[in-house]
Amino acid sequence: MAVRAIALILTTLLARSPAAAQNISSASIDGVVTDDTGGALPGVAVTITSPALQVPQLVQATDASGHYRFIDLPRGTYQLRFEIQGFDPLVRQGLEVNAGFAARVNVSMKVGSVQETVTVSGASPVVDLTTTRGGQNVSTDLISIALPGLKQMADVIAMTPGLHSTDGYKPGAIGLNGRSRFNTYGLDSGNTNVTVMVDGFKIIANSQPDFANSVETDVKTYGNSAEVKEAGALINVITKSGGNDFHGRYSDFYMRQPKTNLDSDLSARGLSVGTSLRYYNDLFGDLGGRLVRDKVWFFGSMRDRRNQTTRPGLVLNPGPDGVYLTGDEPAALPKSSLDNPTIKGTFQLTEKYQLVADYAREVTNSDADYQKTIFNAQPASSPDFTHIAFEATQVFRWVPTRWKVELKGTPSNHLLFDAQFGRSTYLLDYTPQSVCGLTPPTYDRNTLMLTGCAVQQQSDFTMWVADGSMTWVPSSFLGGSHEFKMGYQLSARDITGNSAVTPQGNYALMFDVVNGVRQGAQFETANAPVNPVNWDNVYSGYIADQWRVGQRLTFNLGLRYDSQHSYVPEQTREAGPWAAAATYPRVEVGRWGHVAPRAAVAFDLTGSGKTVAKASYSWFNTEAALSGSYNQLTIFTTDYRWHDLNNDGRYQPGEVNLDTNGADFLSTTSAANTPPNPNLLLSHTQEISASIERELAPNFATRLLYVLKRNGDDSSTGINVLRPFSAYNIPITRRDPGPDGLLNTADDGGLVTIYDYDAAFRGSNFVSNQTVNRPDGRSDYFNSFEGSVTRRLAGSWSLLAAYTATKYHRWLVGVPQSPNDTYFDLDNRWRWSFKLNGNYNLPHDFLVGAIVEVGNGALGQRTYVFRATDSSGAPLRQLATVTLRLEPFGAESEPHQTQFNARVGKKVALGRKALNFSVDVLNVTNTNAITAVTYASGPSFGRVTDILPPRTLRAGVTFDF
Repeated sequence: MAVRAIALILTTLLARSPAAAQNISSASIDGVVTDDTGGALPGVAVTITSPALQVPQLVQATDASGHYRFIDLPRGTYQLRFEIQGFDPLVRQGLEVNAGFAARVNVSMKVGSVQETVTVSGASPVVDLTTTRGGQNVSTDLISIALPGLKQMADVIAMTPGLHSTDGYKPGAIGLNGRSRFNTYGLDSGNTNVTVMVDGFKIIANSQPDFANSVETDVKTYGNSAEVKEAGALINVITKSGGNDFHGRYSDFYMRQPKTNLDSDLSARGLSVGTSLRYYNDLFGDLGGRLVRDKVWFFGSMRDRRNQTTRPGLVLNPGPDGVYLTGDEPAALPKSSLDNPTIKGTFQLTEKYQLVADYAREVTNSDADYQKTIFNAQPASSPDFTHIAFEATQVFRWVPTRWKVELKGTPSNHLLFDAQFGRSTYLLDYTPQSVCGLTPPTYDRNTLMLTGCAVQQQSDFTMWVADGSMTWVPSSFLGGSHEFKMGYQLSARDITGNSAVTPQGNYALMFDVVNGVRQGAQFETANAPVNPVNWDNVYSGYIADQWRVGQRLTFNLGLRYDSQHSYVPEQTREAGPWAAAATYPRVEVGRWGHVAPRAAVAFDLTGSGKTVAKASYSWFNTEAALSGSYNQLTIFTTDYRWHDLNNDGRYQPGEVNLDTNGADFLSTTSAANTPPNPNLLLSHTQEISASIERELAPNFATRLLYVLKRNGDDSSTGINVLRPFSAYNIPITRRDPGPDGLLNTADDGGLVTIYDYDAAFRGSNFVSNQTVNRPDGRSDYFNSFEGSVTRRLAGSWSLLAAYTATKYHRWLVGVPQSPNDTYFDLDNRWRWSFKLNGNYNLPHDFLVGAIVEVGNGALGQRTYVFRATDSSGAPLRQLATVTLRLEPFGAESEPHQTQFNARVGKKVALGRKALNFSVDVLNVTNTNAITAVTYASGPSFGRVTDILPPRTLRAGVTFDF
């Protein structure tokens, strides 16, 4: 029956138009017009006007039930005028609507013999009685003028309940260090679990759009309808557009940190270099206006940011004693820059059809950054610079670019469509520092220190995007009031990593201390040169219905189908130092498809439009970058035992048996012996939400919320299916050396059992690294509880306060490959955060504002790398080392983190122009809360690797005209 209904709706929509839907960036205003007895008034002319509309006005007539509806409205302030013969005209003005908000405005008209216009100025609705997705709208003027915002993603995270920063607050940061990491009610962001859009056009999630040229950012954190594929946050940046009146903004902000927040406690825990921002300059300008009145408009902007700053832990050289990690090392002071040009044009083709095109580019250059590591020594997303020498960092150039064209129109009063096509890309170059000379990349497993040259690599991500949607609002259909929407979303993604032959030899060395003696331990080769091509293409279609039954009950129903095709084209490689020339055939990785139902309900509990209960169920299919795992031309490494026969600390031929089935072979990430997994399922997330929202007073509302997010069919990459769990059948007993990593000291722990694998499974013939689904019983899920109050900026002040607590059930190892992986492998701790921000306009156009965020401290657990031999037990057989977790996750924790930022400002009105001066103090209390720590047993146990930046002073001016 459900299939028949969907087919009927699709047929009806297709019969009416070949196009596709209203943009996800749009808002709507609707309501019922009655007379003073409560009877419905059909035929009332309803006219809507706003500076946000690029056309002078829109007009509709109420239907037989007195209902009117304006959809596909841009964010802005609107006026409604109601007119019908025999009644006094009524004007409702000052209606503010944000992107994605559905405002219900019911009015009553009075009979009048002498028609006098009745003007009503009331508070705009703050409770959405129709839409069941939830989140936060972040006004750019709020974070630019009223609050101490940075006009970047960090502001959105700080001001949105449910988003929790996972890498701290970093004012003045540029490049990878400025790219904010966060989670949404437990789901970590990355290339998946987050959707980033600009004006409804999907871009690569890792890029950083320019928030300064936006009017607001619409964030949806739960309950997303069928238009949205991914389970995490939807972040939609609404940019400015040109209009008939010329408008622009110029701003300049300067920032520095006059004083450190390092203290003796941090120094005792190994942090000798904190953040010290020598300067940060943020220069911005934009201009919009008309080329042809009521026909062609333009908008353009340019933003230039530059800084020089230390990075926590990053030192220039080993200092006078020539040894790293002793505290006498001078800080490194790299420089960075970021330029953001944007241009946008709008062409009103006819009264009903509009064409939009835009282009934006981000060019980031940094003297020092780090992402590509050796021996898996560093996490790619959040490097620990306390253990990376400056010579081992990478010179960094990152260039995300996007462009799109969009056609939208209203063929009739009941039909709207929107179609977009474009491309989002980034090119990311990592180049070794010139000061490293010809020294190969080097890792000391005992101290965790990385020295020598860095890995050279280039990341190239291309995503072609085509999407469209059509909205049909019938006068009557299947009972009640309906808003049907059908759409498609297509994306073709090529995610590659290129690497060239380097003068350092394309190999890396590992040293270790065994029985008190430093010696060569491992040798790692890379297969450069490579320039792979991998394609993961996603094709989606959806249909949705917003079905309103009367004035109190709304159902939001949807169904989408997502399919993915992943493949590797035939390609050829040149010979390199550690890999022969070859041609690789095309690989069909796989095709997948799955439905994703969405169902939600909203009910006005009192009928007054003040209190609404909402509930939703959603299934989200996750995109997966799979093809690269099966491309033999993808960058891979191979690890061997290294015998430094002459103890000179350098590699010479003959010191490693390079036969991958020989005694020195340890592991490889190569796809050479990796056929596609025919049984692989793509992961998904199921979400349930329930909330009650209440308007407490005009412009003031509260919300209680519960959200469950549960992952299913999660997978892990690099699982060696030819060396099964059962192959690890050799138990070896060792003693836990305790936090200091030294045996026979006071902190020694008890005996632990390590499992090595049978010699019959040794060598590359028993390596096939596949992507494998998790076994039953190892799904992650997150339960979140939240309470919030908000007051829209009206009159003199605004406010947001929210408390969110999330209980984790997260497996630290998705697919255990040996019994070693099952030790303390569950994270079931709580995370919590409290957010408070607001502003107050004082007399004489002075203002004050503040952003406060308090959250749990860093959590972790102690680990230890057991070497091949030590005096506490038998040697390992095949494995070179084994890393074990030795206590429950969360056994190690740091105090909570508090960030308090404040602003004082002054507005100077110059007719229709305005100057806004501001002075900010970021981290008012100069707290040095710890955000990252190393808990690996050994000389670096407990070493602090990152803290909140110190108190920062910023002054700026903004000129609007």
